[in-house]
Amino acid sequence: MKAAVTRPKVSVIVPIYRVESYLLQCVDSILSQTMEDIEVILIDEGDRDASFAIMRFLADQDSRVRIIHQRWGGYGPACNAGILAARGEFISIIESDDFIAPDMFERMYNHAKSLGVDVVKAPFYLFYDKTPDFHALSSICDYSDTITRSCPSTAFHILDYPHLLSVHASIWSGLYRADFLRCNDIRFIESAGPAGYVDVGFRVRTLLEASSIAWLPEPFYYWRCTNTSSSTNNFSLSTMLDRWDEVYNHLSNLGEPVISIVLPYLLKDQYANVQSILSLRPITELEFARIKRLLDQTPPSAVHSSPVLSSRQKQEFEMIRNASTKSEYLRTAQLRPTYRPATPQQLVNLYWHDPDWQAFRSVRRRLKLLFWKEPPGEAPEARSWREAADQCRAISRSIGWELLAPLRLLRRLAMR
Repeated sequence: MKAAVTRPKVSVIVPIYRVESYLLQCVDSILSQTMEDIEVILIDEGDRDASFAIMRFLADQDSRVRIIHQRWGGYGPACNAGILAARGEFISIIESDDFIAPDMFERMYNHAKSLGVDVVKAPFYLFYDKTPDFHALSSICDYSDTITRSCPSTAFHILDYPHLLSVHASIWSGLYRADFLRCNDIRFIESAGPAGYVDVGFRVRTLLEASSIAWLPEPFYYWRCTNTSSSTNNFSLSTMLDRWDEVYNHLSNLGEPVISIVLPYLLKDQYANVQSILSLRPITELEFARIKRLLDQTPPSAVHSSPVLSSRQKQEFEMIRNASTKSEYLRTAQLRPTYRPATPQQLVNLYWHDPDWQAFRSVRRRLKLLFWKEPPGEAPEARSWREAADQCRAISRSIGWELLAPLRLLRRLAMR
């Protein structure tokens, strides 16, 4: 058993809820770090699966593990309890259904110390568990190259290089100096219910209030996308809108000069959230009115000047803002061209001229018919579709547009 340390270099906070299938892999990846000078704070959120028994076993095996009981509080209170209890110089937050590379903390801690920064951020892997049809798959997040080109290799301030605000929050792929969080009283929103989007405000505050940030262009974190119980796969519209309202309230206290710099970049994440609502599930008129109120807080100048939104995405903002009802928006949206690329090359040509993930809707349906209704290995167009997906992926990286589900579907089906 490894001895506990009084002042560890890194305190690792792991909120735990309904993850008995993944918890051992998660914590084992933390305890196996090349940097042994860490503490692991497991936050028991009170679920009745086998997670607590696993936690007790891990604590008995390694004295660096501590258990804190935070029954039924939710993700935000659990993270806050961990921050309050942390003794480390830096703080990391790891989600309990994910896992990390063995050298994550050593590399990120040394990078933070060498540059003297408050926050270190890194890209991450999207990880898919093995299924009867597919091998386990991991791919680096699409924006990694874009941020590496946009941000310097030295310490920087977010107002000088705001591109980091336009990508996935991924707070778990960061390392945060503990004194910085405490001195600025940076905490998570303590909201009951779904955990999703609780990280939005934390991400914005840490990046905006850090005196200096560093980008380490190497992925260490494996974000599991196939856990059906995760907050990513359990969407709450009201939670998402509440979190963005809180972001706008925080920005209103920073003054117009700061807002004019950061908001055009934050709109990318906001657009992805809103468009996922409108495209993935039906909404009521009341829900549409709430979405419209959120977008009405956005100055038109921020939308028009945004360097990370495509022209079609800017049009989407305007269509929602100008529509008085959901029905009116849907009528306007139906006037857009229908995307029906019949060949891989048509897909690439279309995507090059209009890099918008909506172009893949009809492709998804076509691929399901082409691949899922045929035995594995009998899809003659598989290779060409995979090459098309790779070309679209390269385009998306060149402009900083993150494609998630559509390109994953293309690549995974074409690998069968």
